[in-house]
Amino acid sequence: MKFLENCYRVLDSKILVPRPLDKFKVPILFKGKAAIDSKKQKTKLSDHFLNEALFHLEDKNDIEKLDLIYPVVSQLENDHGLLSLLLRSFLFQQLGNQGKVTELMDKIYQISPLLSFKNSTFKQENYKNVLSKIELMTQYLERLSLGERRSQMLKVILKRELRTEAFEVDFSLQELREVVKSPILGLRYPTVWFPYLYKRDSFNQAIDYFEKTLELNEVQKKIDSITWLTQIHLPRESSIREKFLNKIIQMQSSVESEDKILFFLLAENETIKNNLSTQNKFKPLFNEKREFFRELLKNGDYLYYSFYQLLKLGDEQEEYFFQVAQ
Repeated sequence: MKFLENCYRVLDSKILVPRPLDKFKVPILFKGKAAIDSKKQKTKLSDHFLNEALFHLEDKNDIEKLDLIYPVVSQLENDHGLLSLLLRSFLFQQLGNQGKVTELMDKIYQISPLLSFKNSTFKQENYKNVLSKIELMTQYLERLSLGERRSQMLKVILKRELRTEAFEVDFSLQELREVVKSPILGLRYPTVWFPYLYKRDSFNQAIDYFEKTLELNEVQKKIDSITWLTQIHLPRESSIREKFLNKIIQMQSSVESEDKILFFLLAENETIKNNLSTQNKFKPLFNEKREFFRELLKNGDYLYYSFYQLLKLGDEQEEYFFQVAQ
């Protein structure tokens, strides 16, 4: 027990990632801090957020802006975490590339809490600075790029992930119910609205909304981005439910770490587990899960989350603690 207490204390002093939505079972690390992280890239992203030159471009000409911005967006091109996408949207807006801004913002609207803060840990002492940069970028994008509804959607996601009053969205319950009915910016984005509706409204209202979104072919084609929602509800329609269950099974053999992490998370859900068991598609996962997170920890990938999962499995080796505390 003393070992675990020391782990919590040291890690709490080293990292800060905001907490994801309470009612959804997404990774939570040590006193409510989200745990998805990559040791290999976190310094790059945090360095960019602390680079004041990127946030004071108003006096720069186009060539000077390009010289500052291009290396950053190139370096973060394959980082699909929330803060990376937001930073790149802001920088492309500075260059007047509206098409790229729209593309990146659409990815933000479809991001799951599970992956929102991949590569996005910051030291405690930098939190206020980083938060002020997020507010600045959000205000800039709202003013020059986003309409009212898309601005609200961005705030819903930032509020969900950052847990701060700075991104409050003031909807009455009736207004919210009307917003989510919109075929363009409501039903098309269950990743934005389903968690928010689930928190603000009744369970049945949220489930009915989710079922309606699945009537859209466009949503069904994006099954990869909404599979995490099945931890709350498996679709009623058998053919759609089967698509989700097959996707979950595919995640188990995926070579992508994010897929495997989500698979293990969803496999803890009793409804999903029972559905897979009746189809003889489920097997005990303890050893597979332990080896997977040992390998991630060894490679320095998803460091804190891997450590947390191993502790949950009862695998309390001191070498793990030294790996994450260094």
